[in-house]
Amino acid sequence: MASSEIIFDVASDVNKREMVQCSGQENQTLRGVLEKHSVLARPIEEYIFKALVKTRSEQVVVNPNILCGWLDKGAEIQTYRLTGTEKETLSEAPIQKESVSHDVSHQVLFFVNIDRPPKTRNITRISYDKCKTRYLCVSAVGDNTLLDALKNDGRFLKPEAWKLKKNKSTVLLEAKANSCKNYVFDVEVTVKRRRDESIGRAQIKTEKCEEDGKVVSSSSPMPAELTSLARPLHEKILELAKSRANELLAKTKCRKLGTLIEKWFSKSVNLSKSAWLMEQLVMASKSVGRIYPEPGSFSGTCFLMKEDVILTNYHVFEDIKNEIASCHGNQMVKVSFNHLHPNQSGDLETVDVNMDDIRAHCPNESLDYIFLGLKTKFTLQPELSERVSLVNPKNFSNNLLTIIGHPDGREKHIDSDCHVISQHIWRPELLDRLQ
Repeated sequence: MASSEIIFDVASDVNKREMVQCSGQENQTLRGVLEKHSVLARPIEEYIFKALVKTRSEQVVVNPNILCGWLDKGAEIQTYRLTGTEKETLSEAPIQKESVSHDVSHQVLFFVNIDRPPKTRNITRISYDKCKTRYLCVSAVGDNTLLDALKNDGRFLKPEAWKLKKNKSTVLLEAKANSCKNYVFDVEVTVKRRRDESIGRAQIKTEKCEEDGKVVSSSSPMPAELTSLARPLHEKILELAKSRANELLAKTKCRKLGTLIEKWFSKSVNLSKSAWLMEQLVMASKSVGRIYPEPGSFSGTCFLMKEDVILTNYHVFEDIKNEIASCHGNQMVKVSFNHLHPNQSGDLETVDVNMDDIRAHCPNESLDYIFLGLKTKFTLQPELSERVSLVNPKNFSNNLLTIIGHPDGREKHIDSDCHVISQHIWRPELLDRLQ
């Protein structure tokens, strides 16, 4: 039986990010179609692809070796070019160019959840944060084991050290892929003990995460009978810390510990603010809202720019859309501007957001913004309307700003004296602090 033709659109970087229509047979790989149509400026290994597959309601990251038969007809495939560092990582173990000897009917799909700790830094060769997606799609021949499929995929780091979880139940890596059709797996990375160091009767365990080479320390629960024995040790550690601080004070010629903290960590220890400034911050905070789907668990921060327009991050917009899609579109998106207390619900003043009314947007990860319209107008106080504006961060004279928002969806917070570090210097700055 002849395979049917699949037509889809691909974001091309040859034609100024325009969508280019491509077509291929259902048993043809996405790689083969893209190479035939020449829609990308660089080799396929230097891109990440995000598409809608037939078994999921939201876009997922796909391997270019996926068969076109898994793609939704008319789907839009987003492309993301890798950075130089990421390409160097992939060059050590590129995505495999295996010939596909099976058709769609002999394959199954399963998915790896990367939207949870340890996210992509411990389980994949590159970071997929830029894609703003939750799942990586893996295709497997039905008689393959899950481990075989993960190894053949080429995107993952040491999958043999993984523990796969589905709904808190462990699934063996030796399980057949055809028995795990459309499963979504959470990954737990195996941690290998590096060494044990004993100090007196209290033991400190130092463990090494094989996947990223970072060393983390954790203390084991201490029996009650050892607590009294450990107290002298804790006192010695405290005395050592004080002694080290005094040495640094003398070395840096700082007379006060607060001055040392400010100098070494660029963190102000003076928490006092003028009443006038606090009044201005509280006034400004009234234009800061919490955007969320109802019902739903996700939320983010937004800013009222006009009486019917809000500004938020584009990734917040995408996350809300994905949550709505997973609930079959039965949610309303709302904004509240007076969420001031934990677990506040009854007295919230809310405005509905029109997710289709996009005034301007930029999904680029460096800018990451979108302007959305409100279904009804939210009246600003006259004295507030003059304060809502965009500013150029290059105009900051002392590299300090105040952040007002809803961290982790919680009540509104005001964080003052936050330091601005330019993108091109934050890595060496962080390295210098660690040293």
